[in-house]
Amino acid sequence: MVGDTIVMTWTLVNALIVSLCAYRLVMFVGKDDITRPLRLWMLGSDPTTRMGRLRVKIHSFLTCPWCLGFWMAIGIVLLVHSEWNTVRWGCYVLAISAVVGILSDV
Repeated sequence: MVGDTIVMTWTLVNALIVSLCAYRLVMFVGKDDITRPLRLWMLGSDPTTRMGRLRVKIHSFLTCPWCLGFWMAIGIVLLVHSEWNTVRWGCYVLAISAVVGILSDV
């Protein structure tokens, strides 16, 4: 702790929390039922038009865990590094949600 601020240091536990947070966000965007209508809307376009091709590419991006995970991880690491005091609670919630989801599949 520095003054009244909590400084985020990259320990193994914090790296695990941030990783689980990223995993949960990728699953939310790319796999969860709640975002399924958005993904289906992206597919329901005419791929011969310019906007249709764009929507198909966005759909591919949103359903590719490698693509989405890479960009999501960059955003999360930048956000966590600059605003850990603010975003850590959201990271904790998302990490716990990820663990619950993983354990429910066992």
